[in-house]
Amino acid sequence: MAEDWNIIECLYALETYRIMDIKQNELHEDYVKNDLYKDMFQKMNQASGRKRTQKALEFKLQNVSAIDPRAQRLHPISAKGNYQQLLDDLYHVYMDQDGKLTKKIQIDLELLQQGQYPKYLPINRFEGELSEIGI
Repeated sequence: MAEDWNIIECLYALETYRIMDIKQNELHEDYVKNDLYKDMFQKMNQASGRKRTQKALEFKLQNVSAIDPRAQRLHPISAKGNYQQLLDDLYHVYMDQDGKLTKKIQIDLELLQQGQYPKYLPINRFEGELSEIGI
């Protein structure tokens, strides 16, 4: 069985979902999901030091869709339940009052990759996950 996704991997999944949401619901832009998955999974693997597959990222995005509290028609990918609790917890930290993910994910991802404490993540709530990645 594969190990649970760490905080950096989960944040990359959330950031990918946020980008898909913007392209679909704000920009009404056509895009190739596979191209976005490829780009983001490569960045995620480099940042996390793990070797997830592109398909694993797609499945995680379906988990994010299951967490998204907005109407299903607004979800940029179909939902798949049975998700990791960390993913759910992070979604609720980074969503706005309408249930959409915010750009704060990008800011915290950059800080985490520099070995710094995230700006928006409540440290006491995620202390174990942060220590797991050396923060």
